Formats: sequence, structure tokens, C-alpha cells
Amino acid sequence: MEYPDERRVGVVVYFHPFEEGASGARDSLTRIVKFAKALPCQLLPWDVPVSTLEGARKAARFFSRNEVDYIILHLVTWCDDNLLLEHVSWCNAPIITMAEKGVNTGSLCGCQQFNMVLKEVGFPTAFLLGNDDQSLAAIMKVLDGSIHLGSPLSPRAPGITNGRLRKVLEDLSRLRIGLLGSRTQGMMEVAFSEFDILETFGVIINAIPVDIVKDRAAAVEDGKVEAIQDQFMDAFKNPVVESIKESMEDAARIHAVLSRLIYEKSLGALTVECYPRFMGKACLSFSLLSQSGITCTCEGDVNATILGWLIQRLSGSPVNHVDLLDVDFASQTMTGGHCGACAIGLASDETPVKIAPVRLAGHGACILFPTRPGSVTIANLVGRKGTYRAFIMKGKALPTKMVFPGNPTTIKLPVTIQEFLDIVGSHGFGHHWIVGYGDGYCKDLARLLEGLGIKVLARIHESF
Repeated sequence: MEYPDERRVGVVVYFHPFEEGASGARDSLTRIVKFAKALPCQLLPWDVPVSTLEGARKAARFFSRNEVDYIILHLVTWCDDNLLLEHVSWCNAPIITMAEKGVNTGSLCGCQQFNMVLKEVGFPTAFLLGNDDQSLAAIMKVLDGSIHLGSPLSPRAPGITNGRLRKVLEDLSRLRIGLLGSRTQGMMEVAFSEFDILETFGVIINAIPVDIVKDRAAAVEDGKVEAIQDQFMDAFKNPVVESIKESMEDAARIHAVLSRLIYEKSLGALTVECYPRFMGKACLSFSLLSQSGITCTCEGDVNATILGWLIQRLSGSPVNHVDLLDVDFASQTMTGGHCGACAIGLASDETPVKIAPVRLAGHGACILFPTRPGSVTIANLVGRKGTYRAFIMKGKALPTKMVFPGNPTTIKLPVTIQEFLDIVGSHGFGHHWIVGYGDGYCKDLARLLEGLGIKVLARIHESF
């Protein structure tokens, strides 16, 4: 049998530290490399068993740099498929998943899981059990072309050739969104499919139960809590504080946990199932994190989080995630706001900043201020694969009073209010809007979304 010259095959071992068999990961790596040496190829093993996102990223980048043709991914135990998704965001070489025999390790379960995920998104893959002669023969058939695993995935939005926008798309495809809890109950409008999100945008959703956040918050040391409260006061310019001491301490504990989770899970954005049981808990943290470049949105709205990340990236400024609360036909304005989690850098200079309990619940700590005036872009993204649609419009944020206990913004529109409402109603846009400062990036935003297959309605040429 003849094989194409210079076939390069990577070898990597994955495991989960919690599972039975994890302690044997390095021995398994030695065995699988010895097995793979019988293949007619140039073998490129990654010499550290992988159990973390960072490890998966390093291995994938190693394989990508070395331009491997295939990767043998051997699962010693069941394993978190977040590691797999991290791998494929950096390396698109076809993957041969190989399970290890053994009832208690979960290796076979893990390989089935990995194979299902890869097949669902169209990634070229094969699934084998055991490092025996049968598996060796199957891999040889892949190498000699008898078995074709499929072609690597094509880049998203191939029509976009601008280098700057391609970099945005590349970074988007490696974005991890931390979903604290789930989407808000009673709000099917923000429901989503992780597979649709992954296939359309390349974005990975990392679900984090609220109970884990609470448990970790309870363990934060008192000294750190005090230091973070001082950080709040400095960042928020010594605000008037109406929240009780316990609420401020809770907010500081949550901030410590979220900051750590961002680091541990390589998160670039967060959204939280806040309403109604977690209201006022993460708001101060979200304000600080938004100011630092982490996109944060409310009510578990993943679509809005992706849109917010894009606008934040294009504008270079934090965004305001708002409900459309009211309109005024006479002034041709809309007013939006949420409970109080907006980046402090968007605060108006005209009204003192206040930390107060969240409306409705009467507890917690929110950062209250109206947002500053200026040119803005308002946008909306809803739907799922096959129905994704976005609305983009320029506007002018006007000086706004505290008409709503949160972060209200009043925006003058370039169309009549009735025309605006007709667009929202006829196209079924949701009640969550992203407000980004500046409007010079509207065309780029539309181009990016259209390139990703999103139906875009853009009203960006009207003048005031």
C-alpha cells in the first residue's frame, strides 16, 4: 500500500481529573504513542496529557503550527467537551477520537460525546475503540485515502476580506460566553441553541450554575471582600450608597468569583439569569467588568451578548444592554434601561452616581446613573439558525434624567417613532437592545452580520 508523502499525525491524550483512570493519563500517553509509531507517517505527539482549557489550547496551537494532517485524540476518561471545542477553535485538522476500553473510566462515553459534537457541526472526524490491530488498520485506511473523513471546515464569512474585520471574526470564533444560570424563565425570546451559536458565530457557551457562584462567593476571605469594596468606591467615584452592608459585601464576593471564573474559563463575556432570584447580585461586578472590556448582559440573553461583544469590539467602548421601556412621539425619542449594571464610563456627569437596592426586589446593590449624551448605535439580534435577524440604527443619546432606577438612556431616532415601532413589530425584534457609543462602525457591523448569514435591516443612512 502506498501512502501520500509526509503525512503528519498528531497524538494527544485528554482526561478529566475527577474520573477514574485519570492518574494513568501519562502511562496512556506512552502506550498510545507506542501504538501510533506503527503508522506510516511523521508522528507529532503532544507530550503533556490535557485536562484544562489552557492545555487544550497549547496542544491545538502546536498541531496547527506543525500543519498536521490528522490528530489522534485519545480519551483516557470521560472528558469535558469544552476542551474539544477549544481545540477545534485553534486547529482544524480532522480528529480521530479513540476510546480506551474499561467500564468505569467513561472513555467510551466521552468519545461518543466528542464524536456527536464534531459531527453536529460538520467537523471531519472518525471514532475508534481500543488501540489494537483493528484500530491501526482503520487509521491506515484514513492515511491511504480509502476512508475520507471529510474536508476541514471553511472559514466563516468568506466574502469578508478586509483584514481588520477578518481579525474580528477570528476573535469572535474564539469567544467564550459565561452563562450564569440559564436563560431567564418565562422569556423564551432569549432561548438559544448552543449548536446554532457555535455553527453560526463560532462562539462557545460555558454554562455555570448559579449555585457554584454562590458557594464560591461564600468562601471568599473577608480581607478580599473589604479590598473589593474599596475598589467599588474608587471606580464609582465615591457614590452615595443606599444598599445595606450585607448587600455590598455580597456584591464584592460575587465580583471576586466572577473575576476568577473569567480567568479560569477564558471568558470574554458574561450573561446572567438575574431575574428574579439573582437580581442585584452581580450588577456592581458587571459594571466593573464591562469597563475593563468584558461584555456583560442581563437575563441570560446570549444573542444580545454576542451583539454587544461585536459592538464593543468595533466601537472600542463598553455598551449598554437595555430594555425598550418607553417612546415619545412628540420628541421622536425612545427610552431604555436595565436595573443598574452599566459600565461606569458611560455615566453622565450631570447626575451623582448612586448604589442602591434593585427595583422590584428591594435588595442587592445596583449602580444607578443616567448615561451620557452622544452619537450612538442601537441594535437588536434575535432568532436561531434559519431565522437570525438583526436591526441596526443610528441615534443620538440625549441628556437624560433618572426616569428609571437603573441606567436610563433617551435616544432621538432618525425615523418617526411609528416607523420604528412598525419595524420592530413586523420583523419580530425583541425587547433587548444594545446601545453602543459612536456610529462610524455601523456599516462594518452590518457587513459582519450579513457575512455570517444574518438577515440585517439597517437604517444607518438617515440624517437628523
